[in-house]
Amino acid sequence: MRKSLHFTRMAVVTEIKKNTVVPEHCSPEGKPECEQGHALVFDGFDKDTYTAWFRGDDERCAACPLQGLCDKQFGYSFTENPFFYGPVPQDSMLQTDMLKFRKQVELAFAQESNQLTSVMKHKKVPVRTTERVEKWFILRDAFRLIERMIQHQRVTVLPPNHVGTLKKLQEI
Repeated sequence: MRKSLHFTRMAVVTEIKKNTVVPEHCSPEGKPECEQGHALVFDGFDKDTYTAWFRGDDERCAACPLQGLCDKQFGYSFTENPFFYGPVPQDSMLQTDMLKFRKQVELAFAQESNQLTSVMKHKKVPVRTTERVEKWFILRDAFRLIERMIQHQRVTVLPPNHVGTLKKLQEI
């Protein structure tokens, strides 16, 4: 996890497993809590220092007996515990969406794998060496994955009639 963020600027996002040791100041879902047991709000990730910042929730802090003593700003080092203090906070909406998308991609790979298995049992591939066959299948799988990712982005991110709108703008 550390290497992926340090060298490639990519964060690994996974769920909390049953045997995961959750830090003492975190809820069972992995969200950091203050001394009074109130869940902290994710306030950003500093890429330069690899620090995840959390702040106290204004509504809960107003009635807290430690209000005058608390900094209301908490920083946790990614290098100490990358699973809990990365750029994607545990139990957040972003993490939930990323895990759902990951499962969809894994399912797509499984379906492709099943199709390839059934194809390979009955047909011969017209390529001479095993290495070339492997490369061909890897490229084909990557291409299909990219196509599905583009299709997913078109459905979830782009407005319904974006092509027509772009054509109208080009005419002007």
